[in-house]
Amino acid sequence: MRRRSIITVGKDRAEIKIYTLRRGNGVPSYQCAWYDLGKRQTKTFAEIENAKFFAQQQTLSLRNEGKAVGEASLRDVETLWACESRAQRFGLTLVAAFDEWFAAKSALNGGSVTEAVRFYSAHHAGLPNKPFAVVAEEFYSAKEAAGASFVYCRSLRHYLSRMKKPLGATPLTDITTPQIDAYLRSEAGNHTTRNNLRRILVTVFRWAQKQGYLVQDRKTTPERAMTFSGPDTAPEIFTPDELRKIIKVCPKNMLPHIVIGAFSGIRSAEIERLDWRDILWDRGYIEI
Repeated sequence: MRRRSIITVGKDRAEIKIYTLRRGNGVPSYQCAWYDLGKRQTKTFAEIENAKFFAQQQTLSLRNEGKAVGEASLRDVETLWACESRAQRFGLTLVAAFDEWFAAKSALNGGSVTEAVRFYSAHHAGLPNKPFAVVAEEFYSAKEAAGASFVYCRSLRHYLSRMKKPLGATPLTDITTPQIDAYLRSEAGNHTTRNNLRRILVTVFRWAQKQGYLVQDRKTTPERAMTFSGPDTAPEIFTPDELRKIIKVCPKNMLPHIVIGAFSGIRSAEIERLDWRDILWDRGYIEI
């Protein structure tokens, strides 16, 4: 295919050249070529008259645009094209890319998106995206399989269920120390209860770390969480009259538990693990 310039319409920014294109079959076509805001444009016609008419109309349009567009605007347009080309590498339009950047910037309260990406890569690279609820279930199953006592498993199930309400849907890698602090402060109970909950969370996260669910070379978020303190109060002691009243109204299935606790000083968790065979009637002992 050969091409030669036959007509020039307009001048400067409004210049349009009409080329004759001759193909192998000998049938000519006519191509208008011009620059619009620094970018080359072309349009092909079968008839020369149609090409001339288009060139005249387009020249007027370019001339009017030239009045409104200066050199600075041209540089801006070239910048936009460069940005659009970069966005297309990720399958995004320029507007979509900007919207994504704006959302990230807003979530960071104006902080650096680049620093946020570096932090994310350092804490999440290659790690599974498992919610806390899933990891908690795996941890519980592992404890059961390891032969943990019935009492321990029952207590663990209770506390893990409480934790799943505020933390369950959150990926383990996304749970922060301030989030753990806020959860512990929101829990009902005294400082001992909150510290026990923190201890369980530390155990769960350390187990998850050994499974490869968390980065290995740093403390877990619960380990960095706050601990709680409060006044230590002495345990209350029932008087004989108070104990008589308790035994009088106590259900039969609870009576052994209450009596053993009251007169032997054995802790409730130890009482729950007892069997009648552990009561050595002939020797007057309870074997723990």
